[in-house]
Parts: sequence; C-alpha cells; structure tokens
Amino acid sequence: NQKKNDKKYKTIKEIEESSTKEPTTNNEPFNYHSQKNLDDKIDNEKPQFKSNKKRNTRNRMINYFDESNKTCEFQSLRSTKTKFANLSNCITFRMKELDTLNGSIENIKLQLKELKGLVEDSKNEKRDLLQKFCHSEKDLKQVLESLREDHCQLNEEWTFIKSWSAKKEKIRKEFFDLYNFYKFGERNGGVRYIN
Repeated sequence: NQKKNDKKYKTIKEIEESSTKEPTTNNEPFNYHSQKNLDDKIDNEKPQFKSNKKRNTRNRMINYFDESNKTCEFQSLRSTKTKFANLSNCITFRMKELDTLNGSIENIKLQLKELKGLVEDSKNEKRDLLQKFCHSEKDLKQVLESLREDHCQLNEEWTFIKSWSAKKEKIRKEFFDLYNFYKFGERNGGVRYIN
C-alpha cells in the first residue's frame, strides 16, 4: 500500500540507499575539488574580509567576556548591596531591641527604687509598732497591777461587808429575840419584871 493521496512514499530500503549516495545538484555528482577551488579563490580575492571576520569574532568574544564580566560585577555589586542592606536592617533591628531593653532596665530600676522605699517604710512602721507595743505592754502591766490592787481592795471590802452582814444578822436576831421576849412578857403580865 504505497499510494496515499496520489503520492508515492519511499520504502525503507530506498531511504537507506539515498542516504549513502553523494549529494548531487540537478542529478549530477557533487565535485569537491571545484568547490574547494572556488572557496580558495574567494579567500584570495578578499583577504581583508577574512581578517575582518577574525577581528569581528575576536571583538565579539572580547565583548562577550566584557559583558559577562560586567554582569558578574553587577551581580556581585548587587549581592553586596543586598547583603549590606540586610546587615543594616539587622543592625537597626538590634539597635531597636537594645533601646527597648534599655527602657525595660530603666523601668526595672525605677520599680526597684519604689520597692526600696516601700521596704524602708515597712521597716519604720515595724519599728514604730514595736515601740508602741513596748509602751502598750508597759501600760498593760501598769493596768494589771492597778487591777490587782483594786481586786485586793475589793476583796478586803467584800470581807468587811460580809462581816458587817454577819454582825447585822446577829443584831437583827438579837433584836427579834428581844422583841419576842417583850411581846411574851406583855401577854403574860411580866412586863414589870422586864422593866
């Protein structure tokens, strides 16, 4: 099945044979010698062109290396600038952190001063309380002594009152006995004996 759309396709064998053949123009064999002569003739006729070509090639290579060097230098400079900018940003950030730490340290110092003042005040209050306690203890001792004295005096007075109560009771009893005796004598007619 070699025909498709009215076109003839080469077989694999034909393709292999055509690749081994020398290139031809207008079905004629290619002449290498004539082409070489033609190239030599062109080179001999235009030596200036050949040197210009070499110079241009050399200049192109120099320009290429210059451009690549410039590119490398630019990239290196850009990288250095980027690193410097990063370092500068890092230094700025650290400086801000140091300022913040200095502020915190100042606040801590102020708080320590306030705490020292509070400690001194508490010490003074403690000393005052101890002095007041000592005075109050002395006062309490004096009050207790006076209370003891009052208690002793009250005991004496209470003993005296109790003794008077006993005497009063004795007198009342004697008076009551006399009163009964008088009544008894009055009823029995023995008043003259009593008088």
